[in-house]
Amino acid sequence: MRFINTVLMLLTIIGGFNWFTFAVFNFNIIATIFSNSAVGQKIVYVIVGLSALYCLSLIKVVYKSK
Repeated sequence: MRFINTVLMLLTIIGGFNWFTFAVFNFNIIATIFSNSAVGQKIVYVIVGLSALYCLSLIKVVYKSK
């Protein structure tokens, strides 16, 4: 389970970094990688969004450990 949590957290961080580069530099990493595939872009965005939703459930784990 720890491995899955780590992978999903990394996906969320990558998604956040993509938003940062888009906001600051007007450069979309995902659109650059998947420039010819709108479906590929959408799949990556859905996966990152779902991992972010899952990471919301990890907040209670963090607060329980204190």
